[in-house]
Amino acid sequence: MNREQSFLRRLPTWVEMMVVIAIAFGPFVYASLYYAMHPDVATVSSAGDFRWMMVSEVVQGTLVAAFLWARGWTTAALGFTKPSWKDLRHGAALVGVVIAGSWITYYIALAIRPELQVANVAIDEGGMPPALVLAFSIVNATYEELFVCAYIVAAWRGPDSWNALAFSSILRLSYHLYQGAIAIALIFPFGVMFAWYFARQRRILPLIIAHGVIDVLGLLQSGA
Repeated sequence: MNREQSFLRRLPTWVEMMVVIAIAFGPFVYASLYYAMHPDVATVSSAGDFRWMMVSEVVQGTLVAAFLWARGWTTAALGFTKPSWKDLRHGAALVGVVIAGSWITYYIALAIRPELQVANVAIDEGGMPPALVLAFSIVNATYEELFVCAYIVAAWRGPDSWNALAFSSILRLSYHLYQGAIAIALIFPFGVMFAWYFARQRRILPLIIAHGVIDVLGLLQSGA
């Protein structure tokens, strides 16, 4: 172990978590808050925007992965286990729960507050090539579930695991606030569910599968 690794491994866990959150989600949280506070700003995206986001996630993810490797983390600690049919079954079940729950939550929220709407984030007329939709969905799903879910839950050292679930879900919500106030009702509960699943199963592949499928469906619905 060289001196740099030795120094990094002596850092307290809370410092490690702050570094990971700042690198992995700082820019996205800032952008989300900006759009949440400026709802008049157009949220129509182009294929180039999604390419840029995908490249950003690859670069930021590589930096975070290198930092965690230097800290002694392993892929097994982050939930990467031998793939099995169980991953597909659980991933499909999570997709079903999220879709059904989203519809129910959405219409209950609208019944209580009819003025609430999800921000209209659409793809411009050029659309997105199917290969880009698939590539972005895989990269984005892996990135988010690895750092906002698996890492946060695995790294938490508090006495109550529910604090880790809540923190993971609040962080996930923070970079979805551009979707409007109703994002609280839609994003937060499923953030808790995904974090709870990882805390119980310690398997990340079902979360990546579920998130990836949901991203594909969402992009296609937006006009990709």
